Amino acid sequence: VWQVKPHGALKLLWEISGSNTHLERTDLPLSSSEISKTARVPKMKASRTSATVQSLNDEIAELVVQRKGAEFGKYYADDAIYAPYDMPMLTGKTAIDAYYREHEDPNNLIRAARINALSVIPAGEYVLEDALYQVDWGGKTGAHGTVTGKNITVWKRQPNGQLLMFRQMAVHD
Repeated sequence: VWQVKPHGALKLLWEISGSNTHLERTDLPLSSSEISKTARVPKMKASRTSATVQSLNDEIAELVVQRKGAEFGKYYADDAIYAPYDMPMLTGKTAIDAYYREHEDPNNLIRAARINALSVIPAGEYVLEDALYQVDWGGKTGAHGTVTGKNITVWKRQPNGQLLMFRQMAVHD
């Protein structure tokens, strides 16, 4: 996400990288680096818009824990595009809804999910969000782990004032 500065200069605000094919950790330049699980997440400047976005994130995280992927569709605009990690973009609410329904593995239990907005920028009818997420999971076989990732989301304000996801890209470890 670039900010246009005075006189047309550009400033990089946020970035995210991903792939529509699987990447091995050894293929990544920082593959030997470890991110501390206790790393501090910067506090976002509070505003009505950032509180609304964080509230939506909290609702979505609770649906993840409850394994209610069928309810994710209500958070997406009809013409939304979602770019999940390790697969091609999904275009339209119907495709995104099908992805979330299929994505729920009944053999895995979700112990906790958190989505933390780092930065929220109102931009007219859109709201730009940079966020980190963490999902703690456990399998019926006793396996368990933590997935950490990043989202960049463009929310679009609807005529009734509701924010719906218009564009989203996610990556995770």
